[in-house]
Amino acid sequence: MADDAISESRARLEARLAELAPAIDEAKKIKAALEALNGGPRPPVTALDALKPVPLED
Repeated sequence: MADDAISESRARLEARLAELAPAIDEAKKIKAALEALNGGPRPPVTALDALKPVPLED
């Protein structure tokens, strides 16, 4: 009887997780977009930027 309860609980939890997975993915994308907006507009990156020397920090 305990095995049945565990199996049923597992099945319900897995079904709920499957329902919520798309919302979790969307929330991650929204969070990343908000973090990107916090920094304000950034200059475009070009192939020439890869050739610029990186300043050394002491």
